[in-house]
Amino acid sequence: MSEFEIEKRQEYVRNRKKWVLIQGLVLALVVAIALGFFIGYYRMNRAYYIEYNEKSNIDYRVQYVDNHYFDDPLGKDRSYISSIIDTMFADFSYELNMQTNNVGFDCEYQICAVLLVADKDSGNPYYTTEEILLPKTTFTTADAKSMALHESVQIDFNKYHDFATEFIKTYNLTNASSTLLVTLDVEVLSRCPEFEATNENHYSTSLNVPLAVETFSVETVSSSPTAENKVLACSGNKSYVWMLVVGIVAACLAVALLIVLTVFLYKTKNEDVTYDARVRKVVNAYRSFIQEIQGDFDSSGYQVVPIKTFTEMLGVRDTLQAPILMSENRDETMTQFLIPTDAKLLYVYEIKVDNYDEIYCRAENPDPALT
Repeated sequence: MSEFEIEKRQEYVRNRKKWVLIQGLVLALVVAIALGFFIGYYRMNRAYYIEYNEKSNIDYRVQYVDNHYFDDPLGKDRSYISSIIDTMFADFSYELNMQTNNVGFDCEYQICAVLLVADKDSGNPYYTTEEILLPKTTFTTADAKSMALHESVQIDFNKYHDFATEFIKTYNLTNASSTLLVTLDVEVLSRCPEFEATNENHYSTSLNVPLAVETFSVETVSSSPTAENKVLACSGNKSYVWMLVVGIVAACLAVALLIVLTVFLYKTKNEDVTYDARVRKVVNAYRSFIQEIQGDFDSSGYQVVPIKTFTEMLGVRDTLQAPILMSENRDETMTQFLIPTDAKLLYVYEIKVDNYDEIYCRAENPDPALT
């Protein structure tokens, strides 16, 4: 091989590797961008689950009018005499505790009193009216792990008691019951910073005060049992859909670049490029049967027997129980696999570049893809 041919061969190989490397790096970068935006979109839009715990309490007391028997207000869990009640006081408290500290809260709550006159048997209402004791109140906490509120209201028991008594008497309702429900309604909006999403959590707790009776006991009703663990789900924010779009565009571009790289590899592949791969394939598969020799094998005095496939060489090797010798020429354009015999027969299988001159000697018409 002349120096000119060697130079052309090296230049071709260098340019081919350079363009493969450039296209491979660009493809890897685009794939990384696509994966980055897909992962970012997934993380920004996945559901985010937070465990939380609610606690609540209602403390109430009853103040009687001046009398000979009771001086101080009576606390909870007692029976009360309607005719000597002056007023009632109720203290509501509510707490919510999260297992993470990166969640903010928007909280809205109010306290209302609902007077209900209903049929004792069916529970169907005859009359109902509502009064707001504490108007709707809003407060916000940022990056908090918990929230708590405490509110107190004064209940004009006699107003509701007298109204219910008069209503039942006016319409002669012999099978009616009357109740005053004083309720704290809490609506917690948890703002998840990761997704800027909002999810509702509604809670209520009530005092159940019987009316139009001589004596009564107060019951408490809650929509959430104390210390019950729950899960709050924060959904993804649809505003991050642009990340999905960018990821899809990048993925499409990556597919196009992969096609370009594949076509380039196919178009610039020649026998010299595939020569090394063909030799390595044989050597890697049958390394234990092959002995590589240094330099050229002296075939003088031998009758050369060409073998078409390496499989046939293996058959000859098994028959003669002789090693397969491997020799590559100085130009690295031909590798011979040889089995010499005592009968001066030389079995030869060759892997070579047949059209070497046609590939590299046309300096006046180089491959435009590699220039």
